[in-house]
Amino acid sequence: MNFITRHAQGCLVGGKNEIIKLGIRQYIDSLCVNNLSTFEGRIEAAKRLLHRTQLVPVYVDRNTLLFPTGAIRNLNMYYVNYHQIANVFQEENSVYIIFHDGSKIKIQTSKRSVLLMMRFCAELLVFIND
Repeated sequence: MNFITRHAQGCLVGGKNEIIKLGIRQYIDSLCVNNLSTFEGRIEAAKRLLHRTQLVPVYVDRNTLLFPTGAIRNLNMYYVNYHQIANVFQEENSVYIIFHDGSKIKIQTSKRSVLLMMRFCAELLVFIND
């Protein structure tokens, strides 16, 4: 899974090109429950460990660490899987995230914001791998 974003019928799981008939939060929660936790529990733990109050990564499992590109209420937001990112580059006011499978997404944010979220993911992995 490369990313999750909104779709008219629920959410689109990039990399699998699959449409899930659940909202983003509900789908991530179902992934977390399969790993004996919840979306809310993972968010609260990440907030405490990273000393942040918003826009924190969600650790799902060893292959899935999702970070938000904006507030979950934002219609054009993505949850991007940190483990699948091959490259990030900026072109004008957009950032392109290239994944290991060669696919890419374009988001309206700065490269600095994406790199900051990637840094938070790396910090969270330090706690998990200890």
